[in-house]
Amino acid sequence: MKPYTWSITAGALPAGLKLHPATGVISGTSSAVGTADFTVTVTDSEAPAATASANESITVDVAPLAVTTVALPQGTVGTLYSATLAAAGGIPKYTWSITAGALPAGLKLHPATGLISGAPTGTGTTDFTVTVTDAESPSASASATESITVPAPVEVTTVSLPAAAVGSPYSATLTAVGGVPPYTWSIPAGTLPAGLTLDPGTGVISGTPSAPGNASFTVQVTDSGSPPASAVASEVITVTVAPLVVTTTSLPAAVAGSPYSFTLAAAGGAAPYTWSLSPGAGTLPAGLTLDPSTGTISGTATADSVARFEVRVTDSGSPPALATATLNIDLVP
Repeated sequence: MKPYTWSITAGALPAGLKLHPATGVISGTSSAVGTADFTVTVTDSEAPAATASANESITVDVAPLAVTTVALPQGTVGTLYSATLAAAGGIPKYTWSITAGALPAGLKLHPATGLISGAPTGTGTTDFTVTVTDAESPSASASATESITVPAPVEVTTVSLPAAAVGSPYSATLTAVGGVPPYTWSIPAGTLPAGLTLDPGTGVISGTPSAPGNASFTVQVTDSGSPPASAVASEVITVTVAPLVVTTTSLPAAVAGSPYSFTLAAAGGAAPYTWSLSPGAGTLPAGLTLDPSTGTISGTATADSVARFEVRVTDSGSPPALATATLNIDLVP
């Protein structure tokens, strides 16, 4: 009659295993090889209880010995390195050795722990064979081919950056070699010219400069190693001013008695601009005026004729630059 109660009444389970008395489940992790003979007894819930016994045995085999390390981390020249080889199966304790090839210069293998440690002294990828031996008698062994890469130190390779011009779109890409890509870029000292920004993921400096001058700054590149490595370099971007010019080449005719409006245009120099008429070089048609801050000629012409004049534009540089252009407005009835 259920429920049953289970017990070991003779012999013993293999070391590391146990019997659950209520469920009859034998579980655990065996810690020794061999065959264990034992007697299990089941007791029911009758009164008086009935029992039954059976002789059983469990054989514990040794799992095949294997190196389980799949990949070893990269190293960095001059930086402490530490990685531990791993194995499974066989009979611990394990003994480790290099049986073909060699570790990178500066590293060594601890035979009892499988720890590879030291500080690499050179760059490149080194292939070697590790062999693990267990404590079984006779001992079992297993081997695996491993490699350790020590990349060249990260380095900024951008020697100089192209000049920029006020008001013109700018784009230049910082470059680096070595280390472990991808890289991350930053500016730890100094600043970019006003109007430019640095993309930390691509190293692209872009934007539209808004003021002339020389901007000195430090760029830093950081790689994706563990731990990350970084390098810095000093850079300069010179922002020049494009020559100031009046880009308006002609003006529309004005109709006497009708509202008129047209805005002069300029390029180059350092904005904002200031507009005026050159003294002694003609005048606007009667009724029209020039806005000095916008360059807009507006008003209502009062007579039909042809007006020829010279406009001048000055920028905000120090000293300011000057440009002129001779224009005319035809007045029609």
